[in-house]
Amino acid sequence: MSPEAWAQLTALVIPYQAHREARLHIARGGPARRKPAGGYPPALTLPEMILATVLRARFRLPLRVLAELFGVVTGTIANADRVIRPLLDQRSHVIEPAGTSFKTLAELSAYAAAHGVTLTPGTKTAS
Repeated sequence: MSPEAWAQLTALVIPYQAHREARLHIARGGPARRKPAGGYPPALTLPEMILATVLRARFRLPLRVLAELFGVVTGTIANADRVIRPLLDQRSHVIEPAGTSFKTLAELSAYAAAHGVTLTPGTKTAS
């Protein structure tokens, strides 16, 4: 993916925030009653959510492989996919599946290394 195409994808910030606020509004049954507190930082940043969604769609990666790569639980990856897919659909962005699919992180890492990309799987640290 070219840097320009990636920049276009990460321009989903405003639609993502609007989608998130609408979802929270519905879940709460109305507007927020208090100001946002400190709380925990999100498990994945928006660019990480987009990347996880693109990798899942392109290479048909299992949730557990992406969770291991990003250092999060599978539910976090599933949630990212559930949130980002509609935003990509709204922009008519189609992710073409690759001819290859991977079942393990080792297979994905080997494929990435063969294409000059180094993957550094690990755990997310609290910031």
